[in-house]
Amino acid sequence: MQFLKKICQKISEIGIDKSLSVYKRNRLLIFNRLNIFGFLLSAIWYVQLTFFSVSKLSVGNSILSVLPAMVILISFYLVYRKEYKIAIYSNTLIIPLLLCITSFRLKEGSILLYLLIYCIYPFIYHTKFYKIVIHFFYVIGLYECTLYFFKLHLPSNQIIFTPILQAVEILFLFATLYVIKVQVMAYESLLEKNKEELNFTNAQLTKSLFLKDQIFTVLSHDIIVPLNSLKIISNQIIKDGYNEIELKELFPIMRDEIIKTHSLFSNLLEWSKAQQEGRGSITADVAIFETANRVIEQIHNQAFAKDIAITNNIDKDIIGEVNIDNLMVAMRNLIVNAIKFTPKGGKITLRSVETDTHVQLNIIDTGNGIDTEAIKKIFGNKLYTSIGTSEETGNGFGLKISNELIKQNGGSVFCESSILGAGSTFAIKIPVGKSKKLATLLVA
Repeated sequence: MQFLKKICQKISEIGIDKSLSVYKRNRLLIFNRLNIFGFLLSAIWYVQLTFFSVSKLSVGNSILSVLPAMVILISFYLVYRKEYKIAIYSNTLIIPLLLCITSFRLKEGSILLYLLIYCIYPFIYHTKFYKIVIHFFYVIGLYECTLYFFKLHLPSNQIIFTPILQAVEILFLFATLYVIKVQVMAYESLLEKNKEELNFTNAQLTKSLFLKDQIFTVLSHDIIVPLNSLKIISNQIIKDGYNEIELKELFPIMRDEIIKTHSLFSNLLEWSKAQQEGRGSITADVAIFETANRVIEQIHNQAFAKDIAITNNIDKDIIGEVNIDNLMVAMRNLIVNAIKFTPKGGKITLRSVETDTHVQLNIIDTGNGIDTEAIKKIFGNKLYTSIGTSEETGNGFGLKISNELIKQNGGSVFCESSILGAGSTFAIKIPVGKSKKLATLLVA
């Protein structure tokens, strides 16, 4: 039974090309499946008329009775050659004509039911109303011609109604309607799935467009303004010739603007890289302790400028499954934020928590803390920022980028805790490394 099912499935897929629209693929599936039933019916019809008929068939009638099966085989060949229109038209126009002629010659009234089945076909294979009408009335015309012929030339007792043929034709009618129902249901299911995917895509697109608008806002303000300031200061230095004391006052301002602009450019670059298909989603086992040391080294000067000590207390054996570039961007942004909101002489500590499934990196500072409403804004849709302890400004873009990048790797960025005046703890949560999972399973 399973073998026959596989054969029918293979035959049903003859000529189906992925380049075809969903509607055309479904229509072709119906055509092929109905042709399978049609061929079986034609074969049974031929056997019935040839071997079980009361009177022996002539050679001409015998050839005529096998023609529908031959037309169906030719239809399959044309579909295989992707001559879809020729296959459908030849099948749905020639077979009804053959049935009509055969019923005349053999006096077989059972064929009329088979002929009526072909009245359904125009509604499947045509989209234009006039084609449906022409095709439908063509088949009905043949049916009426056959009835008129029987009435005119044959008394009712001379018309043959073969019970076996009628039973098979009723089954074929049932199969026709059932195949249509199955394909309609499959099409509706596909439409529903496509609708869900479209809604999801629209939501993602809306989110991306919103983020893009925010990025342009950042570019127009947080990059252009600092660069203009640097341009004005440098022009003044060249024009007026500042003395050493004045330069010492200006250089820290210039350095801060350069650092901030550089950080923003880095985040924009990482975000654009992450938008490339699959770029940011490639993960590997990463040693968290060593990665944190690399990040601390990168932002050492910023911490040193505020006399803030950064201590790495992450477990040296902890392994996370993450994209290392994504992790470093997220770590750097969270530590830079901690520096920004921690007063001079404060402390930042990195700690880790590990479970069977996840690794959590906590960045703990002794800063000002954040209230509940501010935390909601930080992780909201819009960019949010506030002034740091040394009047540092920002744009809120770094935290949003960090969250997006870590989410790509099945993790999250969030505020673990925050107490006003006593500091905050921000966390990065990522899946535990595959090697660690394997080691746990081996021990178990």
